[in-house]
Amino acid sequence: MKVLTYRDLERFRQCPYAFCHGSSDRRPIGPAECMDLAVRRAIAGMGSSRIMGHRVSRDEMYDAFWDEWDSLSEFLMDPQGEQHTFIKFGEKCISNFILTANSFAAMDIIASDLHGVQNLPRGQSLEVCIDEIAKRGRTAYVCKYLTGTGLRSKEDLEKDPEMAVNAVWALYNIPGVDRVVVQWRFLATAMTVEHIVDLSKVTSLLDTLSLDLADIGILRDPLPRETVQCEICPLRAECPRMIHGDRLSRGELSYDEDEGVRLVDEYADLDEKIKALKRRQAMLESQRDDVTRRLIEYSDSTGFMGVKGHTYKALVRHERRVDFPEDKTEIVARLKETGEYDRISMVNYPRLRSDVLKGSADPEIAKMARVTNVDKVFLKRMDGF
Repeated sequence: MKVLTYRDLERFRQCPYAFCHGSSDRRPIGPAECMDLAVRRAIAGMGSSRIMGHRVSRDEMYDAFWDEWDSLSEFLMDPQGEQHTFIKFGEKCISNFILTANSFAAMDIIASDLHGVQNLPRGQSLEVCIDEIAKRGRTAYVCKYLTGTGLRSKEDLEKDPEMAVNAVWALYNIPGVDRVVVQWRFLATAMTVEHIVDLSKVTSLLDTLSLDLADIGILRDPLPRETVQCEICPLRAECPRMIHGDRLSRGELSYDEDEGVRLVDEYADLDEKIKALKRRQAMLESQRDDVTRRLIEYSDSTGFMGVKGHTYKALVRHERRVDFPEDKTEIVARLKETGEYDRISMVNYPRLRSDVLKGSADPEIAKMARVTNVDKVFLKRMDGF
């Protein structure tokens, strides 16, 4: 199996069925992905000249962006007619790139659009794809360009598993580096967020990645997942999650006569009734709890332990409940230490709870218990009803 990239992994998470059955080489893309790829490829195409100290101009970056968009347009599917909106947005990203690119050129940019392989736990490997690496002294700056508009907190960014892998790769593959700073450059806002990577804290991120990669390797029956990409998916015509709905939409099946439609409607109706009953039950239980509280208050204020209604009699009792810790290790150890465990051959927790309430339990065992007061109401139907 080929070494996957992080984007491959994201595609798998989006829809395992499309990832395992489709081709990634000539798959259709939506206008948002087309814009993202065109922007990133245009930036990567200027990498060599920027490494040589060239200050890129707005015109040459726009030309590069348009050339990349045109090369990707044969894969573009745009059922909503959004491509012009995303072209304008891509130009905005290019413009914001210009604002920061030449200032970062003062740093020693040593690589652009770099690819490598990083080994992960459990024998897994991931292809590293780094947009840009710069170096100052013994510090490597690993850059990732983002075209999305969504806001992400610094805490969220610091958990970016792709950048964790990129940082590890940079540390061990760039000579003279003992410190890595990762940078997220948001082209929609011309903002840059930096984070100094603590390699001792990225172990869990790498472990999660390796588990996901291992799942891909052993998956035998990938299930489809419904997302916004389904509209342009080339496998839609054979996708078991979409076939029935598409045949109904095309008129090949009748909404009035199809058995599947009838069964789904019947199931949905019953499901709604069950949910309504549960909501009604929750409301009634809340009302009963309120009446219980008031009945106990009445019983306590009058001294009536039994309170009679027309058909039922309510017995009000105040009890004490004993709860032991979920982890019983210390209790078992104490029972073995005192010889009680061998005598009874197993832990008799009801007896222990009773002994705690009576005050006859081993004091060390009693310390481990939590005793709470519990008020209860018991209903008893009266004779003759």
